[in-house]
Formats: sequence, structure tokens, C-alpha cells
Amino acid sequence: MIVASGPALLAWWQSPLSLPALIKEAQPSVVTISVLKANGNITALGTGFFASKAGDIITNRHVIDGALRIWVKTHDGKIYRVNQVVGIDKHSDLASIRANIPKEHIRPLLIETSLPEVGERVVVLGNPKGLERTASDGIVSAVRHTPKFGKVVQITAPISPGSSGSPVINSRGSVIGVATFLVEGQNLNFSISGERVERLVHRPKDVKQRKKTSNGTCLTK
Repeated sequence: MIVASGPALLAWWQSPLSLPALIKEAQPSVVTISVLKANGNITALGTGFFASKAGDIITNRHVIDGALRIWVKTHDGKIYRVNQVVGIDKHSDLASIRANIPKEHIRPLLIETSLPEVGERVVVLGNPKGLERTASDGIVSAVRHTPKFGKVVQITAPISPGSSGSPVINSRGSVIGVATFLVEGQNLNFSISGERVERLVHRPKDVKQRKKTSNGTCLTK
């Protein structure tokens, strides 16, 4: 099942796209996330993506953990300060954040809540090692259950530090997972399933919520 919040901005999910077309259509939905830590260091830590017309940006919790301030850089190079951590799913290492971004610049990706099939082709769009707008492709190599995260999708598409929070997208342009961690070895990369993303975006009462941010307060403590 595919879930969208309000009228979907992207209608091209209905049929498979070529790899270049898929990347071109999805890239404007992806953002770079930078964080100011309590020690005063500003670091480009990860990736996020628009998941609703309201402007919810999904990333990994560990990307923003302990942040005093958070910024997102959109596809057009503009930088916005995050003013709200909408929700946190600690069990799945997911977070939903918002900034005052004009609605015309918000392009939410559709969320696929069904688990993908092994062998399904996927693309990861993110910022590995700070290299913005990087695309990598591969397949779903397994769907596993882990004690820490529950259901996870194992993929062969390469990910690196900085890829955390990247959308894992199928050939129809729907998010089937969020790149979260890797295990030392060849192509042992894992993402949190789309079902957990949908729960955080559309059923926030099921997870821990946060209020609007204020200066000098740890946003995710």
C-alpha cells in the first residue's frame, strides 16, 4: 500500500521509471541536514527527505541527537533552520522535523508501507561523506527482523556516513525504507521499513512527540 499526505505532488510513481528519470524526479525531495552540537561544532551529518505536504522531513534520530540547532539545505541550495521536531521513533531510529519552507518548494515522496520483494531494484539518494546529491543503486537482498530495529530491509546499494536518513526508493518512486546503518562487509547495508516512516508521519500519537524548539535547549534530549 502506498500512503501520501494530501494530493501527491509526484504522479509518476504509478509506473516504473528509468533510473535517470527516477533520480531526476526524486532529487528535489531530498535535503542535507547540518547540526550544531552542544560543543559548538557544526557538522553536516546526514540526509532527510520530504514525506508530507505539511513539510515533514524524515531523517534518522541519531543524525539530530543532542542537537542545539538544526538546519536543512534544500535541492535549490537554500538553507532553513528547523523550528520543530515533530516526532521521534526511538525504537526505529527515526525522526520527523519541520522548518519554515515555502509550500511550493516542498515535494513529498510517497511512502510504501508494504515490505519490498527480495530482488526488487532500489535507489538511495543522499549525501555520503558530505557529497551532496549522490545516487547509488542496487537491489533488496533480504528482509530481516532485528531485536533493535524490528523489520529492516537489507540492500546492496552502497551507503556511507552521511547517508543516514536517505530515502531508499523503488522503481515507482516510492520510499520503501530509510538508510540507517551498515555492517562491515560487502554490501551489508540496512534501512528501516517504510511502514515505520508512515507511522511517524501519519500516526504521530503512536510515537514520542516534541514541541517547538527554543534557543539553547537541546532539541532531542
